[in-house]
Amino acid sequence: MLNKISNMLFEYDYINSKDKIYFSSRLVDNWSMLVFAPPKKFYHIKINTHKDLKTECKNLKKIQNKYSEYIPQFIDYIEYEGYEFLICQAYQHEAFNKAQIEASTDLQDKLKYYFISSIADWSLQRKHDESTLQIEKSFGLEDEVAVHLAKLYSQAMSWGYQPQHGDFVLNNIAITRGHLIVFDWEDYARVNIVGFDLAIFLYSIHQFNSATLFEALATEKLDRIIMSYLTALNISKQSFMQLLPLYLYLFLVLKEKQGYSKESVLRTKESLLASYAMLKAMP
Repeated sequence: MLNKISNMLFEYDYINSKDKIYFSSRLVDNWSMLVFAPPKKFYHIKINTHKDLKTECKNLKKIQNKYSEYIPQFIDYIEYEGYEFLICQAYQHEAFNKAQIEASTDLQDKLKYYFISSIADWSLQRKHDESTLQIEKSFGLEDEVAVHLAKLYSQAMSWGYQPQHGDFVLNNIAITRGHLIVFDWEDYARVNIVGFDLAIFLYSIHQFNSATLFEALATEKLDRIIMSYLTALNISKQSFMQLLPLYLYLFLVLKEKQGYSKESVLRTKESLLASYAMLKAMP
């Protein structure tokens, strides 16, 4: 595969015969590569496996003006010898964790401004979008839970339409040159429910543990990140929390469709059921 990538980059003039090339695998399955040809050529290359690279290419082009400061610079989409390649500018970047988020008001502000910037995509008028996920699978949920999710879905629809990133988790977010950057946009607009990205982000920093997330939401720890966004949409924190089971259900549908591991799907389902039970027990 390394030779194939080298040949593709050479044939499309992204490297030349004099370049010395260094490869680094970003993922354990070797389907995401960092390619460095000193001193200035630094590429992040995805090779098609279970991901829809053509869709991600279209999404990056679609949002490059709306989210220009938050997305990797798109370079090219190439079909070569039976493979798809998505090439973006690579960046030296720093990942972060829950403890860093809680300790840094600067990092909290960067996240807050990202969510506020996404409001530009918000509309009170529900737009027809056939790709929007519906309440379509039970995943073995009891009828009581499925009926409740359908009610939550109707409630969420009354809040309006806002295309979501779709996988706004810690692994897809980093800081580069002092700016927040967001990776992996292949699921953009597959979910259009207001607050979905925020909910999945909050769950990701709490390792998809509903109990610890609810404890945090009961305090003001996360308010610096979430309240400006919710207030701008005229949504209370309590109303947002009531929709957490729905957000997890939609995330479950996305993960199942993408062939994620049974462990990942089961963990999300357990979080969904826990959030439902905890909200039901609240006065």
